[in-house]
Amino acid sequence: MFAWAKGELVIIYDAEDKPDSDQLRKAAIVFLRSGRDVVCLQSKLNFYNADENILTKWFSIEYANWFEFYLQGLDWIEAPIPLGGTSNHFRKKSLDELGRWDPYNVTEDADIGIRLACRKLKTEMIDSYTYEEAPVAVKSWIRQRSRWYKGHLQTYLVHMRHPRGLFKDLGAKQFLKFQLTFGAGIFVPIINPILWILTAASFLLPINLNWLDPSYLQLISILNLVAGNVSYLLIYVIACVKLKKYRYTPYALLMPLYWVLHSIASWRGLIQLIRNPFYWDKTSHGVSKATK
Repeated sequence: MFAWAKGELVIIYDAEDKPDSDQLRKAAIVFLRSGRDVVCLQSKLNFYNADENILTKWFSIEYANWFEFYLQGLDWIEAPIPLGGTSNHFRKKSLDELGRWDPYNVTEDADIGIRLACRKLKTEMIDSYTYEEAPVAVKSWIRQRSRWYKGHLQTYLVHMRHPRGLFKDLGAKQFLKFQLTFGAGIFVPIINPILWILTAASFLLPINLNWLDPSYLQLISILNLVAGNVSYLLIYVIACVKLKKYRYTPYALLMPLYWVLHSIASWRGLIQLIRNPFYWDKTSHGVSKATK
């Protein structure tokens, strides 16, 4: 379908998307006012069925943080921005020259965001929303998220096949930002259960783990544990306040339970990358009450 497009600009939407009515106009204006190195515009995403159950509320809170703060922060520090899969507005000529999408990557959107950065091309955020249908069942959510995780890990490994080449393409600052943002985001949910198990064991079991965490580091570790998790929860609360979803704030404080699902999905995605790397776990749509 993309090859048939004749215009200067193209946009990717999912079939169930409900974008703001003026989104295309906003994107066209931003492109007109931007330099030719601005090749992609990413709109903000959230869900039209966010109120359906606790899972959809958590997903909506996560997206609020991701699109209101995290990606905006990446834009501000000019770090590589992994695209969100929908509501991506492109300059068609530049996308053709880039080689379009990788047909073997199950998160081809994230991959193309990194490739844009390697070519010194820019992705920017625009202040417009597209609303999607969030998975309403845990099983469906885990299938979707494990595919996303598998694709992000796939993207990271593909680009890190030749670290020196990636360092040269991105430059020292961009390379470091890529490792601390995209790279760290891949490995944290994998190691998180291991860290929580070790933390629990150090408190509950009569075994000596000083070889892992010497006594002189234990206070620092506890402070980091508390401060880091509290800060993360506060960011979610602030995201709820910014979107004026005040009734979601109690659910934001329960996000550690949602992080458990993240780790389950990430381990599933890691195993699937090894056993079946190109399998595409389809997400069920049209099952929400909001679509009936």
